[in-house]
Amino acid sequence: MTTPSLSNSPAAAASTPGLARQFPDRNFIGVDIKGNRLWKGAGIALEEGLHNAAFLRTRIEVIAHFFAAGEISEIWITFADPFPKPSKDNRRLSSPYFHQIYRQFLQKGGLVHVKHDDPGFYKFTLDSIAADPHCQLRYHNDDIYATPLLFPELALKTKYELMHLEAGKKIKYVQYTIS
Repeated sequence: MTTPSLSNSPAAAASTPGLARQFPDRNFIGVDIKGNRLWKGAGIALEEGLHNAAFLRTRIEVIAHFFAAGEISEIWITFADPFPKPSKDNRRLSSPYFHQIYRQFLQKGGLVHVKHDDPGFYKFTLDSIAADPHCQLRYHNDDIYATPLLFPELALKTKYELMHLEAGKKIKYVQYTIS
């Protein structure tokens, strides 16, 4: 069994079972503070017998308390709150503050995936990666559906993503490593 991947965001309820379904040989853990979102994802996982999906209700700021160093191989950030005000930069899940937290449990060179509709969050993420010598940008695309998808997991669409697409928004994706 491989090391687990974390999925953290309001979309974790949908993305965790979807990823678990698509990759049955890997483990996925959905993380959110809202119990009703996790309850929905856990219900889907139970109904479908997805034994590689688990859920953790906690604030993301304390996530390092739940995992040992190097225990997590990937982190998925899907449609998280973009916190558009500059005074809230450190609350963005791709900020230097969170990079420090992720380093505590992410495998060296572990992947971080960010999927979002907000252009400001996308730019902030790219700027945070560029400013951090421990991060390496592997791939980014500001409109993933304009061309064929390079990664099959990007085809999973959460409720939020479907709403954004219906509103005509472009979906962006960033993949990077943290060492």
